[in-house]
Amino acid sequence: MEAEQGPLSTFSKCSANVSITDGNSEYSVEGAEYDIYRSSDNALVSHIVTDASGNAALDLEPNQAYYAVETKAPAGYTLHEGPYRLQDRQLRRDRAAEGRPGCR
Repeated sequence: MEAEQGPLSTFSKCSANVSITDGNSEYSVEGAEYDIYRSSDNALVSHIVTDASGNAALDLEPNQAYYAVETKAPAGYTLHEGPYRLQDRQLRRDRAAEGRPGCR
């Protein structure tokens, strides 16, 4: 019997200031690592690593709340302290960076 998979969710790490990071070899969105936890019981449910575009995908159970904790920052970035609340199937690396160039 196959288990039903949850919805595919994407996670994107992006720069809050692409005028500094875009084309700068000192910065990379590849290799950011996050532990994903279920909010209801703080259970670790996944670990993701971003690709060269700063993206990672994971299956999450529907109707559940989750949060991510950055465990490894990629080149040029500092480790973010504290959790990121995950919602709406499109998960963002930094709420402050949403809607800015480079953060699609």
